[in-house]
Amino acid sequence: VKFTAGQEVPVDLTKDEGTDKAVVTLAPPTDDAVAELVKAAKIAKDEVAMEPGGADARTLIAAVKAGAKRGVLIQPNEDKGKAAKEQVKKAELEGKVDVQQGQPADSKEYAEANVVFLYLGDDLNVSL
Repeated sequence: VKFTAGQEVPVDLTKDEGTDKAVVTLAPPTDDAVAELVKAAKIAKDEVAMEPGGADARTLIAAVKAGAKRGVLIQPNEDKGKAAKEQVKKAELEGKVDVQQGQPADSKEYAEANVVFLYLGDDLNVSL
């Protein structure tokens, strides 16, 4: 799309052109928001928590520390995925928090999840 600054550009984001892939632009939640998300989820002992598109695995780390059996993060960005794995390693939760590379909408992990943290735009939340 080419346009000039100040020019009005009609855009219809409801149509799938077949070549569109979601690019998640993320402002990671604050520590307070993470704490509130985990608290609101009321995670039980043997539950699996999942976070599609999560940036740094903080929410899943907190969920596992709160009692979740395991956490699964689906990260489409390779660099962010590596950074998330480092956070998991730093928290000493390797084997409990699984960081996977891929498109969140393509994951088969949702069937096992008891808790899904959605910190994405409404359009992506609905598509999952």
